[in-house]
Amino acid sequence: MKLLIEASEHLWLYTVKEKKSSSSKESLGKTLTTQIEKLCESMASPR
Repeated sequence: MKLLIEASEHLWLYTVKEKKSSSSKESLGKTLTTQIEKLCESMASPR
């Protein structure tokens, strides 16, 4: 679980840097949520 939190924090920082030019926080939140959902799915699914 710690790994997931760290990964989402890195993802958040990356996304903020990428989207800094646009001030649309709604799309930022949607993008982040989607990425975290994908991350959860990939971690939950057995390799």
